[in-house]
Amino acid sequence: MNIDSLIDQLRPMSHKIERRPRGDDSFWEITFPASADADYRFCAYVYEDGEAGISAVRAGAEDGEYFWDVRFESPDFDSIEEIGQHLVDTVSRLLSHDTRIIQAKGLINVGFDCAYSDSEGWHSVGGGAALRFSNFVFPKIDGKEKEYRASAVRPS
Repeated sequence: MNIDSLIDQLRPMSHKIERRPRGDDSFWEITFPASADADYRFCAYVYEDGEAGISAVRAGAEDGEYFWDVRFESPDFDSIEEIGQHLVDTVSRLLSHDTRIIQAKGLINVGFDCAYSDSEGWHSVGGGAALRFSNFVFPKIDGKEKEYRASAVRPS
């Protein structure tokens, strides 16, 4: 997956995207703007091997905080190009629709699920969970569940 080609496909969604190499230059981070009232903003990650992911960074988050993310890994796709297209399609849906991330605190895990809203209702983009009693730093919440929201960055 060519990072310049990917940026060209993402640029129509927002001219304010930024990209930078991360780590030992083995992957790129692409950051997207957030709406004014957003509880979070989205980032995409593109790795040298063609795998990719999207994550949300909570406004006011502590460094290293674990929040929502979804991965697009090679075994789940027929080609690197398909991963790139899936990434572009997903980012487009997330930026052009209102979104929510629900954090759920269970007995053993803390889970996150992201969804976008359209005229037919809410559609899950995916989510994951991590062990509560691990080295991860999670947002502190009262109760068992918290909903975070972000308005569309660009009209659908």
